[in-house]
Amino acid sequence: MIIEGIDLASGNKILADINPLKKSVSVIQKGKPVKKIYGFPVKKTLLRVYEFPFKNREKLHKAVISHLKYDLPVALDELEYSYITRAEGDTTKIFCIAVRKSDLKGFDGKSSVDSEIFALIRLLRFNGITDCTLIHFGPDYIFVMKIKDSFPQFVRTILKEEIKIYTEENTYLSGFIPDDYRSGDINLLNNPTGDTKMNVAFGLVLRALDDFGVDLIHRDRGGLISVLLKGAVYLFIAFILLNGALFGVYYFKEKELKIVKEKEKEIFIKYFGDGTPVYDPLTQAKGLVSIKGKGSVSEEDAVDLLNEIGRAKKESGIKEIYKINISGTMFTVYGKADSITKVAKFKNLLSRKYTTTIEETVNTPAGDIRFVVKGKKE
Repeated sequence: MIIEGIDLASGNKILADINPLKKSVSVIQKGKPVKKIYGFPVKKTLLRVYEFPFKNREKLHKAVISHLKYDLPVALDELEYSYITRAEGDTTKIFCIAVRKSDLKGFDGKSSVDSEIFALIRLLRFNGITDCTLIHFGPDYIFVMKIKDSFPQFVRTILKEEIKIYTEENTYLSGFIPDDYRSGDINLLNNPTGDTKMNVAFGLVLRALDDFGVDLIHRDRGGLISVLLKGAVYLFIAFILLNGALFGVYYFKEKELKIVKEKEKEIFIKYFGDGTPVYDPLTQAKGLVSIKGKGSVSEEDAVDLLNEIGRAKKESGIKEIYKINISGTMFTVYGKADSITKVAKFKNLLSRKYTTTIEETVNTPAGDIRFVVKGKKE
């Protein structure tokens, strides 16, 4: 499916054909996008970083609002704001972005508005970089950003004369980089087009593969990856059914497929057949296909793991599990919950059989908590 990334600072655009199942992205020249994702420039953004000694979602939200009302030079009702969270020990870090409502008018129903900050972080992650200092040259401004474990610790606009202050061994340059900064051993952040000026636009289309970011007009309430993946999985499964003779040999033997389907049906009815759309069996099927392709996880182990995830979901009371990735002895669960407490309970229940960690929690505009739990079978 085709996504268009539009850098509002420069006007640069990228069309990309996204395959959520293969997690692949291909830049194309023509096509009709199903989604347009805009990158809001830092120079027109109000940014705040907070740290609170608690994790309760309701308390965090109230604390953020209270601090924004005190910190920002503009009345809060004139702004749209969104934030991401990162739990660290007993504290929670908040990175908040606020923009004027007047700057968000005119976007159509196919649009979402992210920040160029998260577009660049996704591009860094795409290149395997999670800790660094990034200096981005916009068309008429420069900003520096320090990230740790992909979470922004510090962002501010700077003058050209200040660049040397922030240049260190682990510094990358991005955007409209002047020629005199391209020489020597300096690291350049780039994208598959080979043009650093397209970094933000490419990072925006990556939103279809990496949901880390915000939507300042609050239209991606269900999560863009979840929506795209669901559609892609339906098409993928339909394709397998229509071409079973060809693809059955590659993915499963016919006997193994029947066994997996029966087990999948039992698990779904047992844990997810209560009328709530918390687990799509087609997504489960997609996960099993990827497992068989790797050849490193037995059918019984995969079903046992899904069984444990279903039991933990039911006992913890989390709202939704929308994606599961399984590779070798590792697995990743993506879901939504009403509170941090339920996420922690879900993780602890899985810890009875697996080594698990909460990798990420993000407050959504709808008031839920989107989380990522990773685990390993010992």
